[in-house]
Amino acid sequence: MNQSHSAAIRSGIATAKANGVVFGRSGKDLAARNKAAAFAHAENLRSLFLACLRHNIRTTERLAFHFNRMGVPTARGGRWSRSTITRLMQCLDLSVETAIDTKAEEVPDPHGRSWPEWLTIFEQPEH
Repeated sequence: MNQSHSAAIRSGIATAKANGVVFGRSGKDLAARNKAAAFAHAENLRSLFLACLRHNIRTTERLAFHFNRMGVPTARGGRWSRSTITRLMQCLDLSVETAIDTKAEEVPDPHGRSWPEWLTIFEQPEH
């Protein structure tokens, strides 16, 4: 690109902005939708996360292991890792210490399992 062509592009962009054109809008809209979906997914997992903590599953590694073992998908449908658990905790604005003190809630059954079935999974030894 030569300088006159660059100058013409810059001028065209400046004119468009002056006329109210917003650049990058679809990216911002998509980011907002993705963030909202991530928060909704995290909220759906809050009770399960708290139940794990109450059953002494308290490290990010063990939480990831148990979420994977229970067949709980991440927001993108993948497997849990220490980092995805950490992001879940940040999304829920929870730390292990504050979550343990939170009032007990009924654990949802996203896979049709009853509460005793979840307890059985929590109590199985890790391999």
